[in-house]
Amino acid sequence: MIRAENLSKIFGLQKVVDNISFSVHKGETLGLLGPNGAGKTTIIKMLTGLVRPTTGRAVLGEYDVQKQPIEAKKMFGICPQELSFDYHLPIDKDLYFYARLYGLSRRESIFSVKRVLKLAKLESHSKKTAYQLSGGMQRRLLVARALITDPPILFLDEPTTGLDPHSRHEIWEFISNLKENGKSMI
Repeated sequence: MIRAENLSKIFGLQKVVDNISFSVHKGETLGLLGPNGAGKTTIIKMLTGLVRPTTGRAVLGEYDVQKQPIEAKKMFGICPQELSFDYHLPIDKDLYFYARLYGLSRRESIFSVKRVLKLAKLESHSKKTAYQLSGGMQRRLLVARALITDPPILFLDEPTTGLDPHSRHEIWEFISNLKENGKSMI
């Protein structure tokens, strides 16, 4: 589902990613581990088409990320490490907005919002804004947003950043359930 082939990235004189290759099959999870500045986020950005690799190739499903960006982008959802919510919209409307942006019909969007709110255990909070939620709930909301189109691939960039041990455990349990449902994840 995910292939990195000899990916390298150089910013100025700094080599941030040095000739990395790996693959992730359907239902597999790959954890990128390393200290701050090790290139983990840069790898995710190359795999999602946000940063062009200096050398190498990224493939999602059967699509080359650089040569077929539209098709490749339909293959994944991404949960960024930074929080990014609308201050004014309740979370059900925020999710609906994202579903429509991704091209889902009104009916599909309504269904998808209900599905991801249930999956993230946020149904009873659907009329709150994201900033009225706890840190753990906000992280689950970001993962729910990444799942709005039910993509086969998920990129989760530091999904437990800043969480207390209980909330961290809840997020890992949530991610584990996604894996059991066949999602390929980094």
